[in-house]
Amino acid sequence: MTCLEVVIYQVKPDMIDQFCNLRNRVIAEMAQLDGFIREETHGSVESPTLFVDTLTWRDQSSALEAYARFNNLDGAAEFLACIQNVTFSGHFLPLSK
Repeated sequence: MTCLEVVIYQVKPDMIDQFCNLRNRVIAEMAQLDGFIREETHGSVESPTLFVDTLTWRDQSSALEAYARFNNLDGAAEFLACIQNVTFSGHFLPLSK
């Protein structure tokens, strides 16, 4: 059963350009992790520094393992330096039918 990871965060206003480049690098690294299916990033219509990432993983185990390994990715430290704050981070499973 797939697992959806959702992260809502604000980027430091003076680091938007660096963030975009570093985000692509980090996502490319994450795509190499076991269980990665896809990622989408959306920017807020109301606030140019507010973003939400959704990542789909093969299963809960893959999602939690990737979450635990994130800080060890080559581009993670530089990427995280662009982040002002994280509003929400969590994992979700599909509802049973």
